[in-house]
Amino acid sequence: PVTAPPGLGRLEWSPALTKLAASAPEAGSPPLEGIDDPNALYQQIGVWGRDGKAAIEHGLHYHPEQPPFVKKVTWAYFGIKPPASLDPDVEAAAFLMLTSVPGIPHRDLAWTMVRYWANKEGLPFAIDAWSRTLGPWHAVGYSWGDQPKLVLLPADAPPLRGAVSGAPRPAERITSHAVLDLLRQLVAAADDAATLRARIDELAARDAVTAIAMAALIQDQEALAKLVAARDGDGREMFVLGWDALALLPPSGVAELLTEAGRDTCIHLGSVPDRYRRRIELSQFARYLERHREAALPVAFAWTRRCTDFLLEEDSHYGDYEARQLLRALLEVLGQVRDSAALAEVLADLCTRLAKLNFTKDEDPRPIALQMLSAMPERALPALRAHRQHAWAKRLLPQLERATGEVELVAEASASAVPPELSGKTFDNPPPFFDPKLLPQILLHNGSALPPSAVEAVGLALAKDDQQVIDVVKSTCSPRSLARFAWELFVSWEGKGAPSKHKWGMMALGHFGDDEVAQSLTPMIRRWPGEAQHRRAVNGLEVLAGIGSDVALMCLNGIAQKVKFKGLQRNAREKMDEIAKRRGFSTEELEDRLVPDLELEDDGSMELDFGPRSFRVGFDEALKPFVIDAKGKQRASLPKPSAKDDAALANEAVERFKTMKASVRALASIQVARLEQAMGRRRWPAADFEAFLVHHPLMFHLVRRLVWGVADDAGAPQACFRVAEDRSYADAEDEPFELADDATVVLVHRLHLNDAERAKWRTVFADYELRPPFDQLDREIFRLEPSDLSDDGIIRYVNREVATSKLRGLVSRGWRHGTPQDAGFYHCFGKPIQGDMSAWLPIENGISVSGGGYDDDTQKLGVITFGSDEPWYH
Repeated sequence: PVTAPPGLGRLEWSPALTKLAASAPEAGSPPLEGIDDPNALYQQIGVWGRDGKAAIEHGLHYHPEQPPFVKKVTWAYFGIKPPASLDPDVEAAAFLMLTSVPGIPHRDLAWTMVRYWANKEGLPFAIDAWSRTLGPWHAVGYSWGDQPKLVLLPADAPPLRGAVSGAPRPAERITSHAVLDLLRQLVAAADDAATLRARIDELAARDAVTAIAMAALIQDQEALAKLVAARDGDGREMFVLGWDALALLPPSGVAELLTEAGRDTCIHLGSVPDRYRRRIELSQFARYLERHREAALPVAFAWTRRCTDFLLEEDSHYGDYEARQLLRALLEVLGQVRDSAALAEVLADLCTRLAKLNFTKDEDPRPIALQMLSAMPERALPALRAHRQHAWAKRLLPQLERATGEVELVAEASASAVPPELSGKTFDNPPPFFDPKLLPQILLHNGSALPPSAVEAVGLALAKDDQQVIDVVKSTCSPRSLARFAWELFVSWEGKGAPSKHKWGMMALGHFGDDEVAQSLTPMIRRWPGEAQHRRAVNGLEVLAGIGSDVALMCLNGIAQKVKFKGLQRNAREKMDEIAKRRGFSTEELEDRLVPDLELEDDGSMELDFGPRSFRVGFDEALKPFVIDAKGKQRASLPKPSAKDDAALANEAVERFKTMKASVRALASIQVARLEQAMGRRRWPAADFEAFLVHHPLMFHLVRRLVWGVADDAGAPQACFRVAEDRSYADAEDEPFELADDATVVLVHRLHLNDAERAKWRTVFADYELRPPFDQLDREIFRLEPSDLSDDGIIRYVNREVATSKLRGLVSRGWRHGTPQDAGFYHCFGKPIQGDMSAWLPIENGISVSGGGYDDDTQKLGVITFGSDEPWYH
């Protein structure tokens, strides 16, 4: 073992290495050991070859452009007896083809082929053929049914085109350590060592890849060192032998190579060299770490960065599974490190760069990285501050600052001030995410803080869902401190892997959360189903309902109105219906009552006082706030306070504006969409229309930009009006309009107006410089002819061919793709219309959810149908 880097301390690798070794297959012994008859070996290979014959034949399509070489590869092992002589290129290609077919014992096959070559043509030939399997090849691949079909040709062979869609791409090939072990045994047992060594030297002169292969075969560390020094380009040729070759190099050289080499090469170092999700083999890396220990840390860091690079690569579905598994395995190894600033930087970089990727719970490396950062707060704090603009770092920073003593604590309350319900109650075995000393202090109404023992009692009450104790806490403690405590508890729970058996770490938000918590949690709820966390997202809906404030319910209603995951939307609608029924309203009536006033004045504005000067806030058609100064000049944002301003008043005004701006950002699109959905459908009694729309300080800014109507019993507007700036009503001639107390009000749709009426209203709004929040007067409409309809639905577009790329774009226009069916393809799009009703557009060929280039260029459209359930298309 080498000396540990200064300040790092002695590492104990054994737990992680034991786990890696247990997950790797044993090397074992070559099959048919002691059998030297080439015919017997050939026949065994033929048995395996015939098992994969269908896959190989579909991969090697017969086509006029295919060279004769391909036919030789196709039938290399399908004959009755071995050919008279072997071609090393043909044997290498056959080796690659056979070891790329699922269902074949690849290690046994590889061993048997090497023994066959050695016994048929001699060991030098076997070494030559094996070396030709390494390095860059041209590959063309596709999938058919359950079997992969591949074409693999040498880099200098003509690429195959026409028979298989897609352009050829270079593919790196890395040997199995089991094959190299066998070859080393055969070399060691060779009778004429001098002649064999001369042939190996001759092969080494062929090219850089073969030179490295030969040096690794005879374990010539000096030759490898020279090759590293003389390498050209990114050094990827150094990786054709994986850790068997790298183990002969010093860690500094390996780290340098990993930093330079291609991303895909780094991924292949950790897995069996094919693309079909075989088990990752990390035993070689485990041996490397065991040999070099702490000195190998830079190698592990570099490999971790390259895995991150790979996952961010466009079209990273190729090898994506291996990269995710490898990254988690690397982090488990690095989890033994407790005091490394370099590791903290690697982990922070990983969390930032992978923040927008979706992972399943079992694949996600980010929770492991967050746990590692939490375990070394002194080292992690500087790294997180360099990433503090990112959401994940903002969530973790407060915890690290408390752990390092950088947060000034409030004095603890006296024993008499602590509620008796919080005395003498502790966890038998507290969960790892709950540490009162690392969570924000809970403040009593008198400003003192609950001692850690009382905080532990709060945690126990949350874990047991003891509502009586929870109510005591809510009545005696500061609501804001409880909200901060609950949010940091949730962050800690999530950072420790979000254990489902301790879901109270999240549900505490429903007991103690406030509007800020609701607004912070909502984007996460919307995202979770795409990360295979539907259950957690549904719990998030429970949290919003538990908070119960107008803002929280508005966030819940926003999910019920629009989210790309239909199951979550259905759950949110059910929750809104349940709350509305409990309060004695329809869902739409409840939505009216949930819109917060944001502390705006009755006229819908807000005054911001800087002392010597003041500003008034207004809103545009999208509810985006702006400010107007004393001279009437409009500004997009509030100016910075100057030296002449009253510092206290100005700072308070700035904070009020920031808070209001954040709140309106969260609700603006929801309210605009709600009114647009109501157009031509919803009816308001005049009293509700005035109370919740006209006289609401925020909604008024939308209402005054639209045309309204007094409806008859059928819901059609009989007279139209607008809401003026003073909240009076006017008609299209700008004459006063009287709204009867018993009137029913509707939001007018374009279909309710003729061209002349629309022209009049268009002129009125133009004169007052009022832009609508959405298309109303000039809304595009679509009319169906009788020939467009059948008993099944709309047939206007049946058999029309549309580019697949354009159909994918429907998702950004309110549609969602259907449920994936066979092979991960979906065959329809759905668009919610009203309630549970959706329109369904079938497509003939289907589109892959992976987006990995498997789709046809165009799709044929089918009959558009309507219903609550997604049709099943075949």
